[in-house]
Formats: sequence, C-alpha cells, structure tokens
Amino acid sequence: MGLELAALDEREGLLRKARDNDVLAFENRQRRDGQSIAALEQIIPALENLLTGGKAFLQKATQDIKFALNRIPENKPLTALVEVSTTFDPE
Repeated sequence: MGLELAALDEREGLLRKARDNDVLAFENRQRRDGQSIAALEQIIPALENLLTGGKAFLQKATQDIKFALNRIPENKPLTALVEVSTTFDPE
C-alpha cells in the first residue's frame, strides 16, 4: 500500500507540474496575442487612412524616424514596420 501511495503522490506531482506549465503557456499566449492586437490596432487606422485618400508616403526627417523607432520596443516589429514604411518616398 505504501508503494501505491508513493506512486499516486508522484503522479499527482507530475499532474500539478503539467497544469502549472499549461497555465504559464496560456499566459504567454495571452501576452503575445495582446501584443499582436496592439500592433494591428496601429496598422489598421494607418491602412484606413490610405484607403480614404490619406497621403501614403509621409515625409519625415531621418532623425525623426530614428527617434520614433527608438520609442518602439524591440518586441513590436509590426509597429516598427508601419512607422518605417510610412516614411519612404514613392519616387
């Protein structure tokens, strides 16, 4: 009976560890998805502006571009892409 209880305790520990890993993975997915949504919330208005006749190629000085990119966290590449892509000269 002692071996059975030890085996059950071990299994319970493994199940708890698996549950903790699942919770952590879920929280990571929520964080990642939240960042993706935040990026889309910035991209969509910019695209809507282009569709409604906004100026697609805003002209900015290189210094302004670098300043803007430095404010964007490295883990938000879509935000950086939108920021940079709106600065190219169409010619």
